[in-house]
Amino acid sequence: MRSRYTAYSLANIDYIKKTMHGKPLHGFNETEARAWAKQVIWLGLKVMHARNETPELGYVEFIAHFIDGNTVKSLHEISEFHCQQGQWYYVDGHYPINSKAQKSQKIGRNSVCPCGSEKKFKNCHGKGHVP
Repeated sequence: MRSRYTAYSLANIDYIKKTMHGKPLHGFNETEARAWAKQVIWLGLKVMHARNETPELGYVEFIAHFIDGNTVKSLHEISEFHCQQGQWYYVDGHYPINSKAQKSQKIGRNSVCPCGSEKKFKNCHGKGHVP
């Protein structure tokens, strides 16, 4: 899970695709995924819970925080992974009960940047994103 987050933060979509099996590959568009990963600013990953049902089946609940344009967003998902020949593959994901898939909050140009720099957003990660 953490390696996939890192791959998204580096826009390493080849790795993302290589670590997927089954349903997620249907309709996966590498060009769109790469463009999206390059345009967002990743702020952090919080693993809420991880468990193995069997040696070949595991689940990871996480929240990933990122900036998209002038909006802070959070993606909350429970990912399903299958292990084959010692390699874990992402095979499915769903949103926790009573949770929105994504939460978002607009960032004002004079607000403190959510990256933790303590600079104004317009002088930090908001450069080029805010009018």
